[in-house]
Amino acid sequence: MIVDLGANVGAFSFLLETLLKKRGVRIPIVAVEPNSANVAFLRKQPFAKSLEIHHAAVGPTAGVGRLVRGQNSVTDRVVFSGAAEGAEIQVLSLASLCDRAALVKMDIEGGEHEILQGGLPDNVRHLVLEWHSDPASRSTSSPVNLVSGDWTLICHDIHGSSMWYWRR
Repeated sequence: MIVDLGANVGAFSFLLETLLKKRGVRIPIVAVEPNSANVAFLRKQPFAKSLEIHHAAVGPTAGVGRLVRGQNSVTDRVVFSGAAEGAEIQVLSLASLCDRAALVKMDIEGGEHEILQGGLPDNVRHLVLEWHSDPASRSTSSPVNLVSGDWTLICHDIHGSSMWYWRR
């Protein structure tokens, strides 16, 4: 399965769905996006009927968080605890989304820190990560120390974009 965390308007999901379809492969794709306007746009796309779409955020545990709006939907972020600002949003755990071997794309505007600190579920076999460093409030400026265990780093910082790819 493919799990697209921070799906935005579905570009990554669309790319993989298109590539797989051309090869005659059908793999479930789950798209998770907290921004309601992005979810509405995504649901209207022709390829969306083949996706499982969740209007939610992902966090270290299931519960409720707050969606804090950024300058645009690409810079929205979810706060998991202690925030008074922002709209309430359902938070799903990564483990609840990965019920079988999965490729996970994670572009969740800083929320990756909390998820990686808790460890990745065993079913996650591939991780494509956009890393959002925040040296003022984070203990690490690199995800290398947070992705541990039997993971192999395949490539990182592709063209200066802070994209990382691991597999186990």
